[in-house]
Amino acid sequence: NSILSTELGPEDLYGDINSDNSVDVSDVVMLLDMIFNDNAPDSADINQDGMINVSDIVMLVEIILSN
Repeated sequence: NSILSTELGPEDLYGDINSDNSVDVSDVVMLLDMIFNDNAPDSADINQDGMINVSDIVMLVEIILSN
C-alpha cells in the first residue's frame, strides 16, 4: 500500500517520524500507527521507494539497531 509519494526538503530527517530530531523506537511505534491509519509524513519513506509500508519499518529498525 502506498500512502504518499512526495519529495522531502533538506531539513527533513528520514525516519524522524515524530519530529524530535532523532531516530529511535518511538518513531517505529508512531510509524506503525500512521501506516494503519493512512497518515504518514514524507520522512516516513525510509527506503525512499515512493511508498510507506512495512519495508520502511524494517529499514527503520535496522537503522536503530546499527547505531
